[in-house]
Amino acid sequence: MALALFFLVTMGVGWLLSKGTEKIISRYIDDEKYSNYVGSTNGVADLVNKLTVPLTFTISFLLVFTLVSGGFPYLDAVASSTRPLIWIGLVFSTLWLGIRVINFFANRYQSLQIENLAEEHFDKERRRRTYVSIFRRVFIFVMILGSIWIGLSEFANMEGLGKTLLTSAGIAGVVIGIAAQPILGNIIAGVQVAVTQPVRIGDSVIMDGNFSTVEDLRYTYAVLKTWDERRLIVPMRELITETVENWSHTEVHQTCPVFLYVDYGADIDAIRQQFISAVKDNKLWDNKTEPEMFVVEVTANIIHLRGAVSAVGPIEAWTLACEIREQMLNYLYSKQKAYLPAERLILKGKDQ
Repeated sequence: MALALFFLVTMGVGWLLSKGTEKIISRYIDDEKYSNYVGSTNGVADLVNKLTVPLTFTISFLLVFTLVSGGFPYLDAVASSTRPLIWIGLVFSTLWLGIRVINFFANRYQSLQIENLAEEHFDKERRRRTYVSIFRRVFIFVMILGSIWIGLSEFANMEGLGKTLLTSAGIAGVVIGIAAQPILGNIIAGVQVAVTQPVRIGDSVIMDGNFSTVEDLRYTYAVLKTWDERRLIVPMRELITETVENWSHTEVHQTCPVFLYVDYGADIDAIRQQFISAVKDNKLWDNKTEPEMFVVEVTANIIHLRGAVSAVGPIEAWTLACEIREQMLNYLYSKQKAYLPAERLILKGKDQ
């Protein structure tokens, strides 16, 4: 009863300390000076507010654990049976506090150093967003594993139970390690993706024939959003071991081909001029790279034309290519219908 009462008192003391700190910071902080460094006058107050509950539990468990570890003789008998439980509570409340701190600073960094970047800094924006997404999860994962190990370490001092738990944990660790090889491999691959960045959040990629945008990078898999709003769940290892066509790895500017096939006798110059005019009149054209068209192949039946269009991004370039292809088909059908690809059959009479 005395231990429970002491725990409630320490909870109250921890809560009052947390709230008092928040009030003091909100009252005396230099708003103008702080906003120049952090971009928000409530940043520290928000941090304290988010940490109030886990910090209260951490302070309370810490004080109680210190008490039952030997400072109060009347609780010796209670300490031997409650010490491991209090230790577990202290470890997990500290874990809760650490996760809150990581998430706060990750979100703050994202809002100040990523979302405020101009559009021309797309490369820096995607690189930083990838770092935050993966390393936030990796740090939390490491903290969870470390907390479990630290929590079990308290039982090692308990004769009999400690040996049984550690032996069981060792056997379970071997079994889980063998079974979790694919998971651990994907986690390691995720760290490699964050460091080397073959793909980043926001990149336009083609994987297994699907044109997609990298929507998120998580512990063991990546989420790819296809052009038709589907979601592809791709293991991290495939981003390292498989071939991924990244359309925006170095820059978002994209050029797309437009192929046309015409018969002999077609006016190639007129087709080329119509193609260039159609591209320049389209609002998706980037106004920088000149559209062009070349004869790339001649077979016994057709002439193969290849045009090139460019836009500010992969999606825009793909859409521009589709629109120009449709316009050129209409032009060929209306202006040079006689020279569309056709099969020729030669009929000979019996006397020939």
